[in-house]
Amino acid sequence: MSTMHDVHASNRAWIVETLAGLDDAGWTSWTLCAGWDVEDLTAHLVARERHQIAAAGIVVPALRPMHERAMAREAARGREALVERLAAGPPLGRLMDWANALEFWIHAEDVARGGLGIERDEPEGREADLLWRILTRNARFAFRSVDTGGVLAIADTGSGREVAFRLGGRIARGADPAAADVRLTGSVGELTLWVSGRTQAPQVTLSPGEHPLAAALAAARLGI
Repeated sequence: MSTMHDVHASNRAWIVETLAGLDDAGWTSWTLCAGWDVEDLTAHLVARERHQIAAAGIVVPALRPMHERAMAREAARGREALVERLAAGPPLGRLMDWANALEFWIHAEDVARGGLGIERDEPEGREADLLWRILTRNARFAFRSVDTGGVLAIADTGSGREVAFRLGGRIARGADPAAADVRLTGSVGELTLWVSGRTQAPQVTLSPGEHPLAAALAAARLGI
């Protein structure tokens, strides 16, 4: 099996197992997705892969009400049905691995690091390699709201890998890490969460913090 499938499958299984053991307080615990509790997030995961058109509302504001209605319909089935539908996997099968690998890893962290306070293992090996590849791909679009120009270097403390981007445009352009104005440092999992927009939870270092680019990054709405 591919690494992408393995990461998707293992994180889906972790979420399903975690949900199956929750009481009412657990289902209503907050997550890293602002405004969503565990039940909301589960309904989102089921809706995004079973209502393909409505799922576009995740990124297209005009379609957001459609996605919210799909979430409500799934939630109305009840928590047991949500878990069963999530455990059944995506209707499109392996075709969804490319999207689900990152989606399920991040949402597993959203659940774990919220009100449930569960500590998960740090990504390593092939999982860490996959997250790094996705991180360097997504970073070109994740910083599109950053208007301040400059070079940001991203360094993975676990492997010594680093990559850099010149920011200030709609799409970040590759740059030389040696020319960095600001450095974002942390393990690949923490970096992945930060670039996805969960900037308050990850253990990363953004330095020098007084640089205008660092201030712009701290205030920006990040993520795809």
